Amino acid sequence: MKTNDPWKRLAGMARRQEPAPLAAEMPCGFDTRVLAQVRPPQRLAAEVFGKLAWQAIPLGLAVLVTCWLTARPQPDAVWLDDTALANQIMEEMLQP
Repeated sequence: MKTNDPWKRLAGMARRQEPAPLAAEMPCGFDTRVLAQVRPPQRLAAEVFGKLAWQAIPLGLAVLVTCWLTARPQPDAVWLDDTALANQIMEEMLQP
């Protein structure tokens, strides 16, 4: 049996050494690697709806202005009497 076996010598040196004290700080770049592995949080449905709602405001305003300009009441269609308006509606609905 060899007395100069490298594995035995290495094991003996490992037994004699004191364990290294624990590091107080993380190794350099460890936090960056950990944060790179973290997935971004999922968006809430309310956030997505809020973004879409803000983007739809110009379209809604354009539709509102278009309807307001094209659907103005005619001056001869002003009804001063509610009964006359009701009678006119009933006549139009009852016509065949």
